[in-house]
Amino acid sequence: MKTLYELLGALPDDDAEALRSAFRRAVKGAHPDLRPGDPDAALKFRQIIRANEILTDAEERDTYDHLLELARVEQASASKRAVATRIHKVASCIIALTGASVASV
Repeated sequence: MKTLYELLGALPDDDAEALRSAFRRAVKGAHPDLRPGDPDAALKFRQIIRANEILTDAEERDTYDHLLELARVEQASASKRAVATRIHKVASCIIALTGASVASV
């Protein structure tokens, strides 16, 4: 799923002017009148408008940035847990195989 920044083609550390420029480019690129053959154009256009509303309001942007950081931390933790689980499974298999070969010797 794209972040609001990605919807606009902006970066999290962009200032107000950079966000405004990114918004203008994104709106022009997704405007339904300019993309009559794209059935998703209206939805994408509305998403870009909403992303801009959130990111241009200082309080909403701070809240969004905080939630985005929490999501990144959670994703990193989930990845670490998944790796640890895989390592544990591999180690268990190795121990089981080693134990089996020792028992058969």
